[in-house]
Amino acid sequence: MSAETVLLSPLEVTHWKQIFALQFGVTGDLVSLNGEYDTNIGIYDQGKIIAVAKIAAPDCLPAHIDMQIAALAHIAKTAPDVPVPRVIPTSDGQSYHQTTDIDGRERLIWIITSLQGKPLADIRPHNELLLDDIGYMCGRVTAALKDFTHPELSREMKWDLTRADWVYPHISVLGDTDDRQIVGTIIDDYRSHIRDALKNRPKTAIHNDPNDYNLLVTPGTDSAKMIPNPTLTGIVDFGDMITAPAVCDLAILAAYIILDDPHPLKKLSAVVVGYHRAYPLTSDDIALVYPLVLTRFAVSMVNAGIMAKERPDDAYVMVSQAPIRSFLRKFQHIGNDEVTARLRQACGLNITPSSKQTLDWIDNNKADFAPVFGFDLADMPLCSCAVGDTVVPQDPTNL
Repeated sequence: MSAETVLLSPLEVTHWKQIFALQFGVTGDLVSLNGEYDTNIGIYDQGKIIAVAKIAAPDCLPAHIDMQIAALAHIAKTAPDVPVPRVIPTSDGQSYHQTTDIDGRERLIWIITSLQGKPLADIRPHNELLLDDIGYMCGRVTAALKDFTHPELSREMKWDLTRADWVYPHISVLGDTDDRQIVGTIIDDYRSHIRDALKNRPKTAIHNDPNDYNLLVTPGTDSAKMIPNPTLTGIVDFGDMITAPAVCDLAILAAYIILDDPHPLKKLSAVVVGYHRAYPLTSDDIALVYPLVLTRFAVSMVNAGIMAKERPDDAYVMVSQAPIRSFLRKFQHIGNDEVTARLRQACGLNITPSSKQTLDWIDNNKADFAPVFGFDLADMPLCSCAVGDTVVPQDPTNL
């Protein structure tokens, strides 16, 4: 998750520079980066970022750092072309270093290579080719982690969509009546249907937070068509990793892709198709995508409501939820049956369990069908009768 940047004091800069140089052999100018829990510091050489130092929160367990380091090493081995950071070892070959900060608190430090690009959140437009590529690469990460295991993956955390019903007793923190009603409906559906459906899906190690600040994109231009053509150049921040059905990871990715867009289903389809190409999903998985997108929104809303109670002077907490609130109000009429049918079709899957059987029957028996119109329809023009479409004939009521 993204968070506001906390600037380093001159004393902190001097302190960390000495440690980075002595323990990791890495030198440069230091600049604070965003981070929800860790203190993230960009290390720059001649204005170009060359590495990122991650200073864990004082209460962070070594096992949590070890999980992330082991996962990055596993991906580097099983899918070396997937753009994830590499770990820079300490001078004596260790993966991380334990030291103290300027306040004397014990801190764990590890440094990773930097990846070029800007957060997807700061890049526009998001065309379908880019979204397909993002879905594909995130699916590649899940595929690469298929055989990865670590004890820390089974820890409890608030962003685990298999345990999202923790928000149920806290919905009342939402001050707006419409917010409570919409979120309550989503969580009721989760508790009635989605939670048990997830229990029947196989689990794997997943990134669990491929949001638009953890996806790095490099702007570009298609010289032939003279249109923007950005490319994915990095997937970062593996701190929220857990074991869960892969569709949970896809839903989290999709949730951040479709916000602030007038045509969310088009973008949702592009991301799902790309992910499916790298990590094949079943029809049952596809049926869970949209409900889990909504569940992620609901969890985010309630979590922000709780944080707002704890930090009443921080207006940013609820302002950051504005795109989610807007989406839930504008598109609450969209039903999962419609979304699931579109996504299954886009992925080349049967829209319903009986669709293939029905189409096969029609194909096998079409020679026996009796004529209805008295002439062959093969040469008739195809048109849409929707009033909002350009149709042939122009008057859809005069066929």
